[in-house]
Parts: sequence; C-alpha cells; structure tokens
Amino acid sequence: MSPFISGAGNPLSRMAAASLGDMGYQVDPEGAEPYKLPDLLQIAREGALVPHTAPLGDGIMLPFVPTQLPAATP
Repeated sequence: MSPFISGAGNPLSRMAAASLGDMGYQVDPEGAEPYKLPDLLQIAREGALVPHTAPLGDGIMLPFVPTQLPAATP
C-alpha cells in the first residue's frame, strides 16, 4: 500500500489485501493485483531513481499523539 494514490502503478497486492483481512475486513486475496518488487539497482543504473516528495500543505499534523480517548458524553 502507498500513502499516495496517483493513477496507475499503485496495485493492491496480496499482502495489502491480507493486512486488511487482519484488521477484520472481509477480503478475497485472489482478487489482488499481480505485483513484483522493482529492481532498484537497475533503476539506479538508469538514473531514474529519484527521491519521492510528499505533497506539502495537505492535511494536518497533530502537535502530540493522543494517548487517552476523550470522556464519553451522554
């Protein structure tokens, strides 16, 4: 899985489907898309290995991670 979705090249692998199953979702791993890891050494040799930059200004960042849920209101 990827935190960024941008068109083609973002397959849902068997591992991603299985992890959703681990979280309680009903999944069919046979429906996952075929996927193999890219050859990073070959990509680097071709000069196409570049760092990924996340989009800035999207979303929020919490100043701290909450460790307790707020009290329930009646």
